[in-house]
Amino acid sequence: MTRSVAEPRVLLLFRIIGGLEKGKLVDRWKLQKTAFLAEIEMQKKGIGGLDYEFLRDKDGPMSPGIYEDMDLLMRSGFVSREYDPKLTPEGRRFLESLDELYDAKEEVRNLLDTVLKSVIDESGGSLRKSTHDMEIVINGKQVKIDNLPPYYCILHPLARAERKDEFEVPDDWRETIEILSDQKTRRDLESTFKRVSRSDFVC
Repeated sequence: MTRSVAEPRVLLLFRIIGGLEKGKLVDRWKLQKTAFLAEIEMQKKGIGGLDYEFLRDKDGPMSPGIYEDMDLLMRSGFVSREYDPKLTPEGRRFLESLDELYDAKEEVRNLLDTVLKSVIDESGGSLRKSTHDMEIVINGKQVKIDNLPPYYCILHPLARAERKDEFEVPDDWRETIEILSDQKTRRDLESTFKRVSRSDFVC
């Protein structure tokens, strides 16, 4: 299946990146750990949509899927760096244009905003340490993440049967996002608007 910027988890990751830019420097640790904490909170509420699988890495919880989705956002011209993610000017404008989509799922938006507020002044290193020290339940026992073997799966996407709600992308939004996430299409549209402006509105 061809991945798309219009997929729910990519758009939620996009919002997380935008929210993190308001605090200390964002690095790969901070992004990974914030997404991990957000996924935990969404699962507590029975909300699907972020849907990353997190493994126990030497740097704490890590999802390979986040790197895949970062690649999509980079190729779309919305994010400038893979390891220390930063929105481009186009990315910031595009994120602002999605406010109505995020607002339609108020509980998800508020949940993400709460997680972002809790980590905004943390460094990637401090989040790395705090998530290493977290405990999860394995076979009915509390186990510290740092004590698990390398690449042990510590968090699966929420099963369909356990979901009470979902961050979904309506078809009309999906089509628009897919069109506008293609850099060539955006350039062509900009060029067309400039030609129309010159030819049709200049007397």
